[in-house]
Amino acid sequence: MTETKPVLFRPHGEEGGVVAAGLAEPSMTLVEGGPAVGVLVAEACREGGHGGRFFLDRVTWVRGDESVRTIRDFPCVCLYRADGVWVAEETAGGKLFPRPSRMAYRTVFLPEADYRRLMDRRAAGDAMAILLDAQQRFGGLPGFRLEGERLRAPEAYAAAEAAPAGKGFITEGEAG
Repeated sequence: MTETKPVLFRPHGEEGGVVAAGLAEPSMTLVEGGPAVGVLVAEACREGGHGGRFFLDRVTWVRGDESVRTIRDFPCVCLYRADGVWVAEETAGGKLFPRPSRMAYRTVFLPEADYRRLMDRRAAGDAMAILLDAQQRFGGLPGFRLEGERLRAPEAYAAAEAAPAGKGFITEGEAG
């Protein structure tokens, strides 16, 4: 079965439910699962009008591995399927976040207090605290697991290295 939207999870890990009720809530989407971990923390999200597009509004991108950590903000990011892979595209410049996925992205809705705590960590520049939070949230989802301090995603999740035709990737150092 081809998934036409990201797979959405409620705060305590249950899949699906009434999606419309959760769309105004903050969320976290895993867009890279290893060896670096990349997440998009959004203040709100909404469904697009066509083609299964899913928009994240007021987004903080946090990406890191053992040596490099990045925190950047974007007004809007769109999740959609193109050329057989899922992509996350920052809508202002049309660039993609690294590592498209053969599986639909997983999005977890966040309680407001958790979102505020993560944004406090963002304000302090503490990418590691946000990444550790993401590992805990996604490590318990079906197909994902924690091995020591490393999040393991399913093999097809956020593992593609090529961008769809005509698209480039955001780099960690470019201005947001």
